Order: sequence, then C-alpha cells, then structure tokens
Amino acid sequence: MLALTPSAIEVVTTLTAASGVPDTGGLRITSTGETPQVSDLQLQLVAEPTRDDEVVDATGARVFLEHGAADFLADKVLDGQLDDDGRARFVVSDQRPDDGMAPV
Repeated sequence: MLALTPSAIEVVTTLTAASGVPDTGGLRITSTGETPQVSDLQLQLVAEPTRDDEVVDATGARVFLEHGAADFLADKVLDGQLDDDGRARFVVSDQRPDDGMAPV
C-alpha cells in the first residue's frame, strides 16, 4: 500500500484545509495511462472518494487512489513539499525495506 512521508501528510492536510474540502474529502490520484507511470498520474482535491477508490488515511491526511493508480503505487512512497508560493510538489519513489517507511 502507498506510504506517506510526514511531509506528504502535512502537505495534503494543508491543501485540503486551505481549499475548504470537507472532512470526507482528500487528495485523489488517478492514472491516465493503460500501464501507469509517474508521469501518467493526476492529482486533484475532491470532496469524497468514489465508490471504487482505495482510501489511505494517514493521521487525517486522506488520499484516494483509483484502481490503476492504486496498483502502480502499491509499493511506493509519496513525499511532498510546499514552495514559498504555497504550490505543492509531490515525489513518488520506491519503498525500501531499510528506509523505515511503513504503509499507513
């Protein structure tokens, strides 16, 4: 399952709070490709997950994964940062057994 770094949790929480997304909402990740790659992922703040989304709930930061994205991200870590202008930047990397990151 997708793991979130503490920084990613903070970014998702900040974005959802600032945008007025309800408590049921979060960051939704979808894949636009038949065989997903990082470049095929799209992120959007949404009010709630779809019925088929996989939900990752990490200390209040909710991430919804559509099926194709969930399969691709199953062994990945999502990290995030906000720049000085408040724009979010996310990075996806492989989970490593020795990095201390556990899926949330």
